[in-house]
Amino acid sequence: MDNIEKFFKENVGMIIGGLIAFVLILFVLEVGVVKSLIIIIAVICGIIAGKRFLTYDKIKSFLKGK
Repeated sequence: MDNIEKFFKENVGMIIGGLIAFVLILFVLEVGVVKSLIIIIAVICGIIAGKRFLTYDKIKSFLKGK
C-alpha cells in the first residue's frame, strides 16, 4: 500500500494531466473537434478577460453597489 501511495504523491501532476487529457478527449469525441475548439477558445478568452479586467476589489464594490 505504501508503494501506491508513494507513486501518487510523487506523480500528482502527471495523474492530473492525464485525467484532464482524458476528459478533453472524451469531450472532443462526443461534441466534435470544431465545436470543442470553439468552446475551449471561448473558455480561455473568458479566463484571460476575467484575470485581466476583474479583480477582487471590483467584484466586491460591484456587489456592494458602490
